[in-house]
Amino acid sequence: MSEHHGVHGSLFWKTGQGGEALFRAAARAKGWEVTDLPDQRWDRATGTVSGILDHLLCYLAPSGNGWFGALLASGYARTLGLIDADTVAYELSRRGAGPVILFSMVQDAWGYEVAANGTCVDRFWSQPPDTPEQRPNPGGNVGAVAAAFGVPSETIAPYIRQIGWDEAPGRAFPDDEYALTNNWVHVDFMRRLGIRYPSPNTGVGRYVHVAEPSA
Repeated sequence: MSEHHGVHGSLFWKTGQGGEALFRAAARAKGWEVTDLPDQRWDRATGTVSGILDHLLCYLAPSGNGWFGALLASGYARTLGLIDADTVAYELSRRGAGPVILFSMVQDAWGYEVAANGTCVDRFWSQPPDTPEQRPNPGGNVGAVAAAFGVPSETIAPYIRQIGWDEAPGRAFPDDEYALTNNWVHVDFMRRLGIRYPSPNTGVGRYVHVAEPSA
């Protein structure tokens, strides 16, 4: 779910306990209405949960080791999607969650934005710009991310580099699931940070409708 027209976003924050309540408070503080659904069952025939198309829903779930996550809606129909999620990420970090990381997937590329104490710690995008004349994409800072997440730099450095259009570097580590040219490699990167991707197939979380009021 939460993947539509090649755009996908997910948000993760570390709180120990109360991760879902913190998300609800942060989202509401930024003007979003969070609505629970009467039925959590996904209808394969219609692609809906409680009659709402799944790409219009967020999925909230624990993500291991004190982490909590939200697989974001598409942003269509005034729902909380990737384009607006940075404000919620910064609000989460301002409220004490830390660190907070927002992942972006657009077509074949991926990136992240890390926030702590209400400010940006680092940004990264996996591909260079289409032409040399364009503004450079953020290249990421391995040291800043290692310090924020308390992990060794060498375990994350292979992921935080832009892959040229003519490159095919394979996997960062032998036990990774995805090649560096696959935007789902961010799941392997997450694992190095101590975060587990919360697939809705596991049933450990819940779908919620996060939208502008009266949407």
